[in-house]
Amino acid sequence: MCRLISSLDQAIHNIIDFQSFIESSQDITERLAMHRAWYAYKVEGVWHFGSSKIIGYSNMTPLVYLRGGLDGRQTEATLQKWFTEIGPGEPLYGELWEKLSEFLANYGKNPSRLARINIPHSEVPSAAGANTEALCDLIIEVAKGLKSKDIADVRKRLKRLL
Repeated sequence: MCRLISSLDQAIHNIIDFQSFIESSQDITERLAMHRAWYAYKVEGVWHFGSSKIIGYSNMTPLVYLRGGLDGRQTEATLQKWFTEIGPGEPLYGELWEKLSEFLANYGKNPSRLARINIPHSEVPSAAGANTEALCDLIIEVAKGLKSKDIADVRKRLKRLL
């Protein structure tokens, strides 16, 4: 029997295993374009994807999934504890949409026009991180008001970050 997952770690594990899961059944790969709620996690620079109706359950099997009767609303509510939707106006959206499209193209599918992509809360770029150029400009402007010895000290501290 499948139960809803209870941790972010379970969700990530299921996302990473999603490709193996769907490749175990042609019937499942045929349904990929119908999935609307996608969850992504980046491992060593590569985005992995999973759909909520599959990754939101622990001990899911292809047979159980194909039998039907699963409620995507329940998995969505559970997954939203740990994930944030990335909308069209956000910096990562273009990259995520492109990578999801490439992933589904491997199976001859395209994402639904109504597809949503979510990433873990911890992976959402902060406002400062999303606009690093403006942040760097601000740091330079502040540094212009420092004495030479203080600028040298800032340089040393910045080098320690590298």
